[in-house]
Amino acid sequence: MKLEEIAKALKWLEMDMDVNEVGCIMTILIHNNLIKGYYAHKSKVIILSKQNPFPRLNGKPLNS
Repeated sequence: MKLEEIAKALKWLEMDMDVNEVGCIMTILIHNNLIKGYYAHKSKVIILSKQNPFPRLNGKPLNS
């Protein structure tokens, strides 16, 4: 997923963020295991896992 496209979607939702802010947020989501994948900084894309890219939370607190 291109960060540019995510930023456009957020702008449509009236959440104006630049690509760097979106990259930071996506990196935090990956670090906290809320998204499975990795951030390719040079090309500014998020590569999502083919298997279960959005894991279930199973009632776990977000900070665990």
